[in-house]
Amino acid sequence: MEEAHATARRCATSPPNPNPNPNPTLALTLRGWRRQAAVVVDTVESLLGSQAVMARELAVITPYMGQKAEILGMMRKRGLTGVTVDTVDSYQGMERDIVMVSTVRANDNGQVGFLK
Repeated sequence: MEEAHATARRCATSPPNPNPNPNPTLALTLRGWRRQAAVVVDTVESLLGSQAVMARELAVITPYMGQKAEILGMMRKRGLTGVTVDTVDSYQGMERDIVMVSTVRANDNGQVGFLK
């Protein structure tokens, strides 16, 4: 389990791959909340690919239903299954070894809407 925590820390602090050639990263081509969702999915993929953590030990939570849908859609396209993705309210009472939190609140133009 210690190896899983070390891998999670490395993934969380590593920036997305700046070179889109040989490993294209969706996060580099998107803006705003979609880019942040792609970074989350990249990190999930990296964690699962390292085999230091299993999907059932990992959760992604967000306060926004739209962000949840975006993350789930990206994960499905990449064939990533078994990871809990939910809203903060729905996740209450559950427990996982690693929990990623997606808190982005902006539109495609980088504006926060009604929070201005």
